[in-house]
Amino acid sequence: MTRIAKSRSVKNAKNSVSWLAYPLQSEALLTIGVLAVLRLVLYIPLGFLLNVLVTVAMLRYAAAVLVSSADGETEAPNGIVTTPSLGWVVLRVQIALTILGGGGTFVLHYFFDAGWLALLPLLLISMATPAALMIAAIDESTMGALNPTRWIELIARIGPRYFQASFLCLAILVVEVGAQWFLAPWLPPVIGLVMVYFIAHYCTVLMFHLLGRLVYDRRDALGYQPDPVVRKVERPKDKDQAILDASEAPAKRGDFVAAAGLLAAHIEQRGGTDAVHSRYRQYLQRLNDTSALNDHSRSWLNVMIANERWAQALTFWNDVRTANPGVWPISGELLVQLLEKAHELGRPELCPLFASGFAQAHPGDAYIGRVHSLTAMAMLALGQTHEALALVESTLAAYPKSKARSELEALRHKAQSRT
Repeated sequence: MTRIAKSRSVKNAKNSVSWLAYPLQSEALLTIGVLAVLRLVLYIPLGFLLNVLVTVAMLRYAAAVLVSSADGETEAPNGIVTTPSLGWVVLRVQIALTILGGGGTFVLHYFFDAGWLALLPLLLISMATPAALMIAAIDESTMGALNPTRWIELIARIGPRYFQASFLCLAILVVEVGAQWFLAPWLPPVIGLVMVYFIAHYCTVLMFHLLGRLVYDRRDALGYQPDPVVRKVERPKDKDQAILDASEAPAKRGDFVAAAGLLAAHIEQRGGTDAVHSRYRQYLQRLNDTSALNDHSRSWLNVMIANERWAQALTFWNDVRTANPGVWPISGELLVQLLEKAHELGRPELCPLFASGFAQAHPGDAYIGRVHSLTAMAMLALGQTHEALALVESTLAAYPKSKARSELEALRHKAQSRT
């Protein structure tokens, strides 16, 4: 095994251990343990009613874990500072899914004598449950989480990794049931009850963390914008918070057309804060509206440049070009400004990405020579001497009358002296 292969194996092993140990962090472990002890309410009269509240609290925390993990956080969230409604949303979704799966299997078995086919509804609901839980935790919407079209959309966007995660969740459940079945008969009733629920809580947090990491890893495909604050603190409201809130109502129903339309109208009439633009792009990504997304990319880039927010513009355009190499600024002049600022701000590595394919897309543009000159400069700075020389030579041959000819010739001489 090579040194690189060994290092990758070690890294993968560490990632696996850290993933399995996620519930052992102090915040998660404390929450899991306290709620397991609270299950002892089952020993008092009408304790089953209080136990429902404990279940809601556990699901609320699990949903907060999913959201936190989806936002890229590696630390477990505080068990107290979570959204109260989350637990009830997840509980309603789980009850509804259980009724759908179990009810469908019951009907097929007892009324249609479907044999093994009777298990089909239960199997389908089991495969859809992770998708429903992700939607429930992130959107805080019961109806959105029970919408089959949302399940199909989410599964399609995630791809094969969704089914890998689903089977892993199933494996965790099997381990959970096996551990409970093995331990319960050998422990005193009180200790056994706490231990059984501790294992159940541990596995629940583990599964929700897994689903959250899946959302984070596939955030671009899902159009999900991570929130680094992760609901830990109360943030000051955005000045356009009213329109953001208004757009959330149709979005939670899965109507992203209406949600995007509200923000598009606001942007056209009043501009909008960064939060409005970001949310608008999120909705367009959910709709797979590439054309509208590209149009917005160009217009928002212009806003950033007009306000001289160059660092933000460079980072934004890097994301845009990485996702879609076929989208360009409105003019070659704007591209030149981006390339110049990339040099000025010490980010020459962005130039090849920003400029790649520009001459083919806009063969008659007057700024091609300058674009290639700035790109060649970046390549030289990055040690890509041969690539820089090839670019300069081809540009001089294709555009002999370019206004940037003197710059290109100087760069050719510099590159030749290095070879």
